[in-house]
Amino acid sequence: MPIIIITKYVQPGTSLEYVPPFWLRPFIVFDTATFYLIKLFYPDLLGIDYARTPEFVLSQWWGYLSWIVSFGLLGILWFFRRKYPLYLACLLLFFAGFLPVSGIVPFIFQIFSTVTDRYLYLSMMGPAIAAAVFIQKEKSLIHLAPVFVISALLMMATFMQTQTWNNGLTLYTHALKVNPMSYWSLNNLANTKTNLLEKIFLYRKAIRIKPNYTKAIGNMAIAILKFKNDNPFLNMDELIDRDPDSVEKEAKYFKAGVDAFKAKNYYKALEQFGQSLAFNMLNPKTQNNLGILFILNHNDENAAWLFRLAVTLQPENPEAVSNLAIATYHLGDMPTAIEYFDKALVMKKDGTVISSNRGYVLEEMDVSKKMTKKDRPPFAYLLQE
Repeated sequence: MPIIIITKYVQPGTSLEYVPPFWLRPFIVFDTATFYLIKLFYPDLLGIDYARTPEFVLSQWWGYLSWIVSFGLLGILWFFRRKYPLYLACLLLFFAGFLPVSGIVPFIFQIFSTVTDRYLYLSMMGPAIAAAVFIQKEKSLIHLAPVFVISALLMMATFMQTQTWNNGLTLYTHALKVNPMSYWSLNNLANTKTNLLEKIFLYRKAIRIKPNYTKAIGNMAIAILKFKNDNPFLNMDELIDRDPDSVEKEAKYFKAGVDAFKAKNYYKALEQFGQSLAFNMLNPKTQNNLGILFILNHNDENAAWLFRLAVTLQPENPEAVSNLAIATYHLGDMPTAIEYFDKALVMKKDGTVISSNRGYVLEEMDVSKKMTKKDRPPFAYLLQE
């Protein structure tokens, strides 16, 4: 019980997109146990992201049947508990080791997966003790020989598995072999690359899988901006698909994002703009609108990158310049923020909103009227449609 409480404390489930109701959690718990038992007896394709989230498990028919394996083994050993009490104790120890992160209570890593190899460190005491009990009781060399052969094979497999941890490139390449849909592995693999085009397309692939994955969105903006600065005369339109189907889908998702933003459903807006971005990563309006969502989520640094990219792609973009001024203010550079507001006002004849935003920063720059953190300026962000 103390371990469960500590785990719940250090891994809160407050950021989860989906939390299964209490009556469904036993299916998650026993599916977790079944998964680990299968990996214990057949340790193939071990990875860092199995994408076995509660939502995924409960969306599959087998998610309601996988409990049979782990619960069945527990039932068998319980039935023979008088004959094999130590084996029952070892199985219970195995289960208890990962109980805090079995899905019985929500925890933050369930964003990616309920199961992951590192949660078995304590649990492996159970199989180790069971093997020791078997070896200690078994006298026949014929019966013991397979145990030693299996142990030797497992040692070799362990050595081979450690090779995947040589560096980030090998780790995330292997992770994608295990789970090609691992969006955060795609993002991290892109971070290991030096070729900017490779980075960009890996980030885009991650966004296509998880449109609201803010890390990949921010990283892709930085990579595109650097590539654009390194290749100022290159026509970047060649890097995106502009077939009629892609254009139609981009427009559909973009409009859905605008509608969701206006309805103040920012989570849906982020998802829809992310979908639009996956079809056209060079649309300055999409970059600008995503930047607003980032800044509303206090992700000021990446918001600034998105606004910079929007301005680079479309220099005469007063909305993006004004929003960049706000992001720059939040990053602590008020003089530069004023410069951006001034540029935006030159571009936009009716700049009432921009002037108002500029006034808030000027007032903040007045030491005698300095605002407290509780009285942050009520900036108006300029959405593009």
